[in-house]
Amino acid sequence: MKHIIALIILTLPILVFGNDYINITNNTLDKKKAKINLYGDAGTWGLVHSLFMNLETYITSSKSDKLHLYLRGAYGDVILFSGGSGTSSFHRNTKTKVGALTLITGKGEHHFDSSTGIFIRDDDVLPFLDLGYRFQNINGGIIFRGKVGILGLGVGLGYAF
Repeated sequence: MKHIIALIILTLPILVFGNDYINITNNTLDKKKAKINLYGDAGTWGLVHSLFMNLETYITSSKSDKLHLYLRGAYGDVILFSGGSGTSSFHRNTKTKVGALTLITGKGEHHFDSSTGIFIRDDDVLPFLDLGYRFQNINGGIIFRGKVGILGLGVGLGYAF
């Protein structure tokens, strides 16, 4: 069951990627192309290290255009250095999947960034939370992130299109 949930969480951004976003305002349909954010990020707490490739798909924005909501899927490694021989399955099976909602708020290119959801490592489903700063033009271009979260203090770099 956990693998089915993980598959659904990871394929939702891919399914949304190819679709047009439909905004219903005053009983009229306004079609917009879905916006995509693609970036890598890394974080550490010293004993825990994470490295992810992230894909975010645009869902909606507030009427004031100051809040933006994205669906986030990520795949990467989470490595825990807890001593020992490093030969246990926890040390060998480091592949991790993330499914989250990302809220971006702010004006221009400077934003507060918050992601919350779950991450799946081995057969464990655990909470996921990232908070930070994001330099990004909402209409596209370079993404730079500084973050702090459950999986560490880190940075990210990518592109929005």
